[in-house]
Amino acid sequence: NQENVIENQENSGQGEEEENLEHSGQEEELIEEWNIGHIEVDPGLRIPIDNFHPNVRNQVRLVYVAKGPTQPSGHKYRIDHCGRHFCEKWYKKNPWLEFSESKNAAYCFYCFLFKVEPVGEKFGCTAFTKGGWDTWKNAYRALPLHVGNVMSIHNIARTAHDDFKNQKSSVEYKVTTYNKESQVKYETRLETSLGIVSHLMLQGEAFRGHDESALSLNKGNFLEMLDWHKARNEEVRIAFEELCPQNAQMISPKIQKALAKTCVDGVRKAIKQEMGDGLFSVLIDESRDISVKEQMALVVRYINKGEVIERFLGIKHVTETTTEALKKALVEVLGNHGLLIANLCGQGYDGASNMRGEFNGVQKLVRDENPYAFYMHCFAHWTLARIESMWAAVVEVLEIVHKDERNPSRAGGLVHLMESFTFVFIMKLTLQILRITNELSLLLQNKDQNIVQAMSFVTDVKSCLVNLRSNGWEPLFEDVKIFCTANDIPVPNMDEAVPRFGQSRRGRRNNISTEHFFRVDTFYAAIDAITTELDHRFNDMTSELLAAFACLDPRDSFAKFDLDKLASLTNIYDADFSYDDRKPIKVELELFMSHMRRHDEFRVCYDLASIAKKMFELERNIMFPLVYRLIELGLLLPVATASVERAFSAIKIIKTELCNKVSDCWLNDLWCAASSEGYSKDLILMNSRKNLRRKVE
Repeated sequence: NQENVIENQENSGQGEEEENLEHSGQEEELIEEWNIGHIEVDPGLRIPIDNFHPNVRNQVRLVYVAKGPTQPSGHKYRIDHCGRHFCEKWYKKNPWLEFSESKNAAYCFYCFLFKVEPVGEKFGCTAFTKGGWDTWKNAYRALPLHVGNVMSIHNIARTAHDDFKNQKSSVEYKVTTYNKESQVKYETRLETSLGIVSHLMLQGEAFRGHDESALSLNKGNFLEMLDWHKARNEEVRIAFEELCPQNAQMISPKIQKALAKTCVDGVRKAIKQEMGDGLFSVLIDESRDISVKEQMALVVRYINKGEVIERFLGIKHVTETTTEALKKALVEVLGNHGLLIANLCGQGYDGASNMRGEFNGVQKLVRDENPYAFYMHCFAHWTLARIESMWAAVVEVLEIVHKDERNPSRAGGLVHLMESFTFVFIMKLTLQILRITNELSLLLQNKDQNIVQAMSFVTDVKSCLVNLRSNGWEPLFEDVKIFCTANDIPVPNMDEAVPRFGQSRRGRRNNISTEHFFRVDTFYAAIDAITTELDHRFNDMTSELLAAFACLDPRDSFAKFDLDKLASLTNIYDADFSYDDRKPIKVELELFMSHMRRHDEFRVCYDLASIAKKMFELERNIMFPLVYRLIELGLLLPVATASVERAFSAIKIIKTELCNKVSDCWLNDLWCAASSEGYSKDLILMNSRKNLRRKVE
């Protein structure tokens, strides 16, 4: 019987050796990062321990040791050709024994985890680890033979298992485990360093110093703040200076960046918790930093408890600003934060052609994937001149510069240009136009701006521009003449003939009067250009959306309410409203309007955002879910990109001429933290501590 057992065992080993020879030319890549999916209860289906990278093998072993050997009970075991089957009573005498239901074979738990390649000894090495053992009739001999003598492969593996399980007696545990007092000091060092890091990030301050040696007069913000803490808190001083291991001081640049990363993760976690799985919009802008690198900044706009929120999400370095590169960068940033393109319902960019192009811009590429990600041009792109109030001072400074200049400059030419009727006329015209648009510009740069207000103010601005074109010439001309007279600037004869711009004087075929040049070619042309641009930025789809959402304007007791226009929004957003939703929408809208006009709580509402907030407070979002969904979609449409442009103010603080080699990852973390206004420092620290606690565990 013993000879039969050995013969069967050797045959099994030979088969496996042949299989290994067949695959000898194929090297399996080691698993460097494992997850719970790699852990298999059935021993016949497990991934061999040797297939894992040495750095993670002990982690995998720890999970299996915690689970213990697989010893199913009450299983209906298959009978072999000899009429025998596996017996559960073998578990009691052989605690290492495992059974695979899929392979109908037995395995050794110890050898699977800690077997050492045999040298000269073959029996029991592979049968109980790779192919499995199923010669049930020889169990009374095969199982003891597998265990073998004291120095057998199995017993060596068993000893390794026992030592690994009882890590308190291992050298590694004694080296890495600290007593309770040391652990408290370690946590004190960690908490102190984390607090300093979060403060410096929120303030946008630099971390490192030029000379961080002990004798330096200025070791940099991080170390100087640490010394300040140690001088005022004896517990902190003891934690950092007494019994502090050299490799656990928590002050190295690498540790500083790791702590900064946890702070940023805390901010992003808070943002993700607020967003949930709801719809959102993106605001994107790109600019060059001090090191002439193109950086794309991204802000997300979403609804939380009826309130519109815009949060800076991060930056992405782009090597080129083509539409394909920008779109790819956008998808990568959203993917890194677990945000889906399918939930995107609005995109807002500035006027750059590569961003807003109708056929090849980023917005078009995004809409090819998600047709409901409607594009809105930024309404807030204006500049503002204030030369009029500083006229005398500007001219005087230019004269001084021209007089004292050592090298040729444009100062003298600028004086000549400024003291001309043409310059004054264009300055006065520009200021008058920008004064009309100033209130709209300021409104659209507020964080709580929304579609209804934007539509209303754009209409008012266009009306004022039309009125200026019809009745504004004479008052403007008189104002220019008074200014020129007061500053000794000659006023031309308005009846004098002058050639059209870009045309020859010969034959006087192209001559026009001076009045025609200023009135028609300048005054009318400027106003018409602005009005045309406003009309151009409202395409058919945008106009339809804005006109419909404007019907929810609560001013004058919802005077602009239009049932059909609002109901048409459910057809535009057909992915958000099913057929069963679209049928009752008109009835719900009528009930909603009657409810709003009848209850005094809603009379304080002045725009779409205030309606959403009040509905959430009074739980009317539950009473009118379809209407509330429409209001959310209207609030999510991005009207202006002012929020994302504000983020570029932070980069000028973080990345300066003296600190212009910041890596992209480090810059992203610092930028995200510096732009995390709205979140308290305590919330960021709380989330950071949770992240650190998980990493330590």
